[in-house]
Amino acid sequence: MAGEIKTQVQPKNPFANNSLEIVKKNAIMEEQQLLQQQQAINKQIADLRGQLTAFYGQNPVNPNAPQNSQIASLEAQSASLDGRISQARQKQSGLNPDGTPIAPGWTSLTDDQSGLLLDQYKLSELDPTQWDAYQQLKKENMRAPGTQSAWTQIQLQKQAAEEAAAKDAAAKQGMSANSQAMAQLQMRGGMGSGASTSLARDMQRNLLAQRQGVQRQGITARLGISTADEEARQKGLGQLTGYEMDIGKQNKNIQQYNLGNLLKEAEGQRAWQQQQYSEKMKAWAAEKESQATSGGGGGGK
Repeated sequence: MAGEIKTQVQPKNPFANNSLEIVKKNAIMEEQQLLQQQQAINKQIADLRGQLTAFYGQNPVNPNAPQNSQIASLEAQSASLDGRISQARQKQSGLNPDGTPIAPGWTSLTDDQSGLLLDQYKLSELDPTQWDAYQQLKKENMRAPGTQSAWTQIQLQKQAAEEAAAKDAAAKQGMSANSQAMAQLQMRGGMGSGASTSLARDMQRNLLAQRQGVQRQGITARLGISTADEEARQKGLGQLTGYEMDIGKQNKNIQQYNLGNLLKEAEGQRAWQQQQYSEKMKAWAAEKESQATSGGGGGGK
């Protein structure tokens, strides 16, 4: 019945955990729970006494009745609760059981389970996975060699369109030149089958040469685009490596900062515990000295 009373008020702010107001509020709840326990015990005692009276009458009561031992045990529990209730009421006044003021407890900034600093008191490490721009940059520069970038694909589409236009222009230019040559021969009356065949052959030869020239230019242009793309990838990969090294250095600095604060927290707590121990030893020594003085006051005749 007289179980341990657990703290009910648990503020999120750790600096409020040991405030006197919290101690008083907890003491009020503790007193209420203890009174409820004592009320239940007193009811059991009254019920047992009622059983004795009903069985044996008012007088005399059989001293060997089993109810008597139960009543004695319950009365001892009730008496124990009286002391705890008194202590709870002293806490409500800000006093310890011995009447001294309640000393403030240590306010810890660490998590009870992990022993690490609470999140609100430490710096968070840089997390590049949350940076959209960085992830896009990483994706762009971590692609396999020879894999075309979006820029390269657009440039190749543009080059292909330009090459096709150049081929069309060369064809039109060749056909126009052939038409002009045939017109001149006709005007001079020399347009025969041999001349016509020769003109057609020359036109095909010139058109083929122009198309080959356009293709060579296209090959050179595509090679230049791919070369520029690979150079950009390698340069970006080098920059990305530098960025990741900088992020790693920064996170290491953050870890060292948090670790330094955690060590300060531990050192402060040890110093506080040592101070509490020293004060208790002083009080103990003073009490022993007082007892010795009062006990040795009587002298011989």
